[in-house]
Amino acid sequence: PLRPLQEAQRHRRAVRIVYSRTWQHGVSTRVIHPYRLVQTRRGWEVDAGPPDSAGRLRTYLLSGIRDVESLDQTFEPPEGLAAMLDAQRVTTAVRMVLPHGSRWAADMYAETVVVLSADEDDAEVELALLPPLADRVGMLLLAAGSGAFVTDPPELASAGAVLAEELLVHHGTQS
Repeated sequence: PLRPLQEAQRHRRAVRIVYSRTWQHGVSTRVIHPYRLVQTRRGWEVDAGPPDSAGRLRTYLLSGIRDVESLDQTFEPPEGLAAMLDAQRVTTAVRMVLPHGSRWAADMYAETVVVLSADEDDAEVELALLPPLADRVGMLLLAAGSGAFVTDPPELASAGAVLAEELLVHHGTQS
């Protein structure tokens, strides 16, 4: 979907996408205004509008886009778009301990990874993470396994357990 989104962005055309959501279950269809395409560790992403009622944009992973249809509808970028795009990419620092064999998970979910200390078993890392923070930390903890844990901020320590419970309920395997 990269080429049609680049064309739509260049010509300020709205597009209809069919999207497999990352942080929620299911597939959705929506009309978006592609404001910016960004290549990250996760692949290409599109920061898009229109802004919601709170003035926030959405980010879509191109790997989750199943279909793109360019529309005749055009859009004008909203006032203050540069600040909105900057706000879209603001990260939060999270400190974790990860077994060395699970450090790939940090690379997958974090914008940046800084190793603070390491021994023969684990590494303490500081990660720069984008929202949704609890979901992203939960996915990282589940991917990294039982030896991984959050040291700061403490309110994220249970993010993996919370996400695991949500997944169990969703998939109907909780007794």
